Amino acid sequence: MTIIAYRDGVMAADTQHNANHQLVGYEKKIMKNHLGALWGASGDDSQSKVCEDWFLKVTSIVDLHSPPPFSKGQGLLVFPDGNVFSVYDGLSARTLEFKHFGFTAIGSGADFALGAMAMGATAEQAVKVAIDFNLNCGGEITTIRLDNAPSCQTPAS
Repeated sequence: MTIIAYRDGVMAADTQHNANHQLVGYEKKIMKNHLGALWGASGDDSQSKVCEDWFLKVTSIVDLHSPPPFSKGQGLLVFPDGNVFSVYDGLSARTLEFKHFGFTAIGSGADFALGAMAMGATAEQAVKVAIDFNLNCGGEITTIRLDNAPSCQTPAS
């Protein structure tokens, strides 16, 4: 169970690692590769590892458009230009409706994080809210920043 949030060029995540409904430790769930892209994964450990290995070894931005199947979880992929893609259910990357809201989140704490960001929270603050209100999220908060990230503002209501 996980919370990964992205807003304004920052990806943030919890570190709690659960298996079979038990806490088994803590691990980093987000990373940046040599191309400057960001990746975060929620779901099956073996599937996440395959995707992480692929992400760290891609040789071009074009290669990022063909992620491996991810049938037991969800991934969040942010390109160096700020485009955001979701990877899930054995499908290749698909564009999220990111531009409209300016933020997104995946994992069991996503609803809490999305609500927090809708009220103006940063990605890191949104992860904190998810940790506070979802028992499946916890541990330290890690963040990584997209180089030269464009800022997306929440539409005024």
